[in-house]
Amino acid sequence: MKKLKIVNSLACEYVARGSYGKHTLVNAYAGDIRVRSFPATFPVAFYAEVIPPKSIRQDIKFTVFQGRKKRAEAMASFEFEEGKVAVLSLPPFKFTFAESSKIRVIASGEHFAQTVLLEKMVQAGEFPET
Repeated sequence: MKKLKIVNSLACEYVARGSYGKHTLVNAYAGDIRVRSFPATFPVAFYAEVIPPKSIRQDIKFTVFQGRKKRAEAMASFEFEEGKVAVLSLPPFKFTFAESSKIRVIASGEHFAQTVLLEKMVQAGEFPET
């Protein structure tokens, strides 16, 4: 079974669906997610553009991990058209981090192999200069 082909994926604070296939991504995280110190609590939403292996209508299970711990699961129905980009997004989840760890989002479904949509490290440290 083939995986979903990932065109683009990112983590941000909020994803808003707009008209005509547009989305607004608020406070997107570039590279690792930096915090001043631990513990740290903040929202993280997820956005991914994928190309499915074939045209299908199916339910997709999203599983969100924080380190090795499963933090959330969500189900959603999608209609995919072969060769066309489809947008998958998850609403914000509030995370609390006591130490550096990884956030990982996995999509699974009946018609495609389990696919890692996104991985991000959360680390304490200096913020890059803007």
